[in-house]
Amino acid sequence: MNWTTLLRFRKQVEDLAREEVVLAEWRKSQIRSKRDDLMIEMEAVATELEQRIRVGIDNMIAEQRYQWMDQISTAIEQQSRQIQDVEDKLADLRATLKKAHHARRVVELVIAKKEEEVMQKVATQEQQMQEDVTAHAYATSHLEEMTQ
Repeated sequence: MNWTTLLRFRKQVEDLAREEVVLAEWRKSQIRSKRDDLMIEMEAVATELEQRIRVGIDNMIAEQRYQWMDQISTAIEQQSRQIQDVEDKLADLRATLKKAHHARRVVELVIAKKEEEVMQKVATQEQQMQEDVTAHAYATSHLEEMTQ
């Protein structure tokens, strides 16, 4: 695998991790929205129950309202657990993203170092060739002077 391919791969891994984080954030917001809706519904049921108790309706309807509140509170608890699970997953995904970013940076640094070494080697070779050309020119001119 050459360096360009490795760098492209590392960038793809980082992009995938970033996409997973975004999707998990979206999922978390969807769950939060559902939980908020349930909390509003629970408040409405509680308010209605309170009004019905004041009016003095029979116990059967009041009991049904209590059951609804219990079901809604159970659903809210489930949503809260799901939010916590998503937050845990988000933490893991962010750590993966951080590792992927670090790995890509390492590859970029290694590529830059290799590039610098190659450039240094080329510069050394050019300098050596220039010195050889100068030495050859000097030797040629010195030879011409001696043959004259």
